[in-house]
Parts: sequence; C-alpha cells; structure tokens
Amino acid sequence: MGEQAHNHQSLPGDNLYTDPRMARNFRRRCESLVRHLPIPAPFDERAFCAALGERRGRSIILHPWPLRHLIPGEEVVSGFVDVEHDRDVIYYERDTRRLHQQQIVAHEAAHLILGHQGDGITPATLVAELQQIAPQSTIRHVHPRAGARSREEFEAETLGRMILSRANSSSAQLALKDPDAALLLDMLEGLDGYSS
Repeated sequence: MGEQAHNHQSLPGDNLYTDPRMARNFRRRCESLVRHLPIPAPFDERAFCAALGERRGRSIILHPWPLRHLIPGEEVVSGFVDVEHDRDVIYYERDTRRLHQQQIVAHEAAHLILGHQGDGITPATLVAELQQIAPQSTIRHVHPRAGARSREEFEAETLGRMILSRANSSSAQLALKDPDAALLLDMLEGLDGYSS
C-alpha cells in the first residue's frame, strides 16, 4: 500500500479545485495575463490569434473542422492544438454556434499562453483518429467534453473565459473611445484584484 502511495504524484496545482487560496492565486495570475494580452473588443478570434502569434513569434492558424462528425465515440472533441515546426494550428468545431467557436479558440489559445505541454488527456485511440485529420501533426492539447478534470484543462478553461470576459469588459469598451481613460480603469481593476 505504501508503494502505491508513492506512485501517485500530485501535480502542482492539483488542489485548484479544493484549495481556495490556490484558486484565488491562479485567478490573479490569469487577471494579470489578461491585462497584457492583445484582446480585441468586441472579441474577434482571428484578430486575437494573429496578434498573439505575432507577440509569441509563432503564427497561430485557425482551422474550422467538422470534428464531431469525424471523431466518433463518447469523447466529444471541440478543439485541439496542432504544434508544427514554425506555427501552431488551432482546430475547432466548425458545426457549432459562433460563440462556442470563440470559447473553443480562447480555450486552446490559453493552453499556448500558459505553456501547457499536455497532461495525459489525449488517449491513444483519440490521437490516432486525430492524426487522420491532421497528418504530420504533433497534437498536444485536446479539448474534450466539458468538465474534464485535469489541471491543464481547468487552467485553460479559466483563462479562456477571462479572455472572453475581458473583451466585453468596461475597460475594453472604453478603449475603443478613449485609450487613456481605459488605461486608468485598467490600473484600477488591477488594484481591485489585490484588495481582498
């Protein structure tokens, strides 16, 4: 029994679900990241990924694909990142609402922003089927059905939602009219996050 206990290693951040302090610290980290990301208002996933790719020095290509029709089974795949030699390709579900597509793209982009390497959420059979869709690819992230319980999926979902939220925030809307006032509001929002 002692040997089994040693075989299970907790990953940093595993307690994001249960430790309020860790969750709060992660949200603060995301808030800081979001304040410095090139998020257009209103949100435009192509403009966001183009600006993010330029900032990272690696282009990000968006590729809509009928994933639900091509990948049968219980795993509902909405999107994944194909890491190529000189660029990243975000595949996302073609046959869904635009808002859902934006959520998928923001989630997959969050994996790139957070530097995720994949944490065992790509079962071999699923990857084999995805390889048929994207031959020659190095798939690192698969966005499975909602509620996936892995640290990286939780983090990407949190940051992805904050990206979309930011696009609709007061400072993002104000930036369209008065960039200086938006900068002041942005600094105040940053201070507000650290007051609790």
